[in-house]
Amino acid sequence: MEHGSGFPTKSSKNLMLGDEEYANSGWNLNVLPVLEGSVLCHINADISGMKVPWMYVGMCFATFCWHNEDHWSYSINYLHWGEPKTWYGVPGSKAALFEQAMGAAAPELFDAQPDLLHQLVTIMNPNILMKAGVPVYRTNQCAGEFVVTFPRAYHAGFNQGYNFAEAVNFCPSDWLSFGRICIDHYSHHHRFCVFSHDELICKMASDPDSLDLHLAAATYQDMLCMVETEMKLRKSLMEQGIVAAEREAFELLPDDERQCDKCKTTCFLSAVTCSCTTKLVCIKHAQCLCQCDLSKHCLRFRYTLDELPVMLHRLKCRAESFDNWTIKAKQCLDAVPGSKMDFYELKDLIKEAEEKRFPESDFLKKLVIALHEAEKCASVAQQLVSKKVCTRNRKSVEGKFAARVTLEDLEQFSNQVDKLTCEIHEANHVKELLKNVKQFQEQSSDAISDVSPNRKHLEKLVDTGISFNIDLPEIQSLTQKLQQVIWLDEVKTTLSEPNRVTTDVLKAFLESGINLPSHTFIESKMSELLDLQGQVERWEEKAKICLLAKPHHEMSTLEIGRASCRERV
Repeated sequence: MEHGSGFPTKSSKNLMLGDEEYANSGWNLNVLPVLEGSVLCHINADISGMKVPWMYVGMCFATFCWHNEDHWSYSINYLHWGEPKTWYGVPGSKAALFEQAMGAAAPELFDAQPDLLHQLVTIMNPNILMKAGVPVYRTNQCAGEFVVTFPRAYHAGFNQGYNFAEAVNFCPSDWLSFGRICIDHYSHHHRFCVFSHDELICKMASDPDSLDLHLAAATYQDMLCMVETEMKLRKSLMEQGIVAAEREAFELLPDDERQCDKCKTTCFLSAVTCSCTTKLVCIKHAQCLCQCDLSKHCLRFRYTLDELPVMLHRLKCRAESFDNWTIKAKQCLDAVPGSKMDFYELKDLIKEAEEKRFPESDFLKKLVIALHEAEKCASVAQQLVSKKVCTRNRKSVEGKFAARVTLEDLEQFSNQVDKLTCEIHEANHVKELLKNVKQFQEQSSDAISDVSPNRKHLEKLVDTGISFNIDLPEIQSLTQKLQQVIWLDEVKTTLSEPNRVTTDVLKAFLESGINLPSHTFIESKMSELLDLQGQVERWEEKAKICLLAKPHHEMSTLEIGRASCRERV
């Protein structure tokens, strides 16, 4: 910065700890004029006093005369330190009444210099103005305080002592309508412009996506008025006989080479020239250029009448983009099953809001929450249907391994997925899983109630139930049923081979049978085994006595005993 500032800036040398926060703050007068919502950030030039703050060193009773800001912009003044500054202000809506009162109080001065108020050299007692019906407000600004003036608001004041202040202009979106009126006011008083209002509007319209929504809407309204006026004026020129026309890049010309010779406005959209002079005039003052016939004049234009509506349409699309997005967001949030938005469409809708820098809204917050909910459900669904999460087997079931979810959890989760704002493709997998579980339960119920179930069928059902990785009571029942069937099969197989039947084998069967769940078939077979065990023990006792008898029995007698034992077993 050429002359420095009372605020720390990014280019300041030897920034102290904590100064960076103030250097980037929106209340820093070096930052405020070029914030995103300010029109001035679209002006490339550093306009001293408007975009670049001015500093003011005041002394006791040093005054600043009645004036309003260039282009009727907002202004903000910060008193860094020192004695207070006294302000007098007139609302912008009463500016015309103020000007009439000033003219009536000093007619000779205003007759000699109609633009006297533009020169910042006029002081008038506030009491005189108030007697003329002008509302005047007063305030004292102390060190550390801001004072803001509004568009076209006249203000004046004085310092109560030695102090140091800093001021700058800024232009939010609502300023554009004031700026348009101000250009006509300047043209009427033949005052030079600080910048071209039309050029600023067209520059913003050329890149509508860079504008926030409020600024885009205000720019569209201003440009609509500008285009309609330009079309009428060009049509009038053609009716007056001007037919020659050439494109001119006015933004490449210095301001003093594109000022209307009559009203001093800075031309951008169009101007009229003649070969007899180097001067130019705005399209409103084509008659004032020279004495030549209008047919010899040439229209210099920046855009054709076909190009301007295209720019206007793009600006309108940007201004209405939030409304269109809001409609889509509402439809998404209110959608019923069968018409819901896809997960990725919801993601794109949120991305659009972020990329186009839409303002924070309840719709956006709800969509973000809905997206997070959908992402969590999709993640859980993937885990449920993935075989990798299944670590259970028949042994783990026997060891009473606990799965992570129950059937009730799965049903609640399925209902939760159905209530999501958007559709997730994992929802079909969840429904398929729930359907398979229901089918498994039906098959399990039949198998458990079956009097003579098939062992392989039971094994398949148990494996299927385990693969779900869900706590199902049927799995435990099927496992018990399977254990019973396996025990019965082993008992039948063993008993069918008498040579394998021993006291130890029978004892092992009885011990394992005791641990099985109670069932009629198990109890019947256990009773049979107990009876058989008793017979075996009695015959073993008889055989022992027979072998130890003195004198020994004959062989034929032993053979008869052995045959009898086999028949009983």
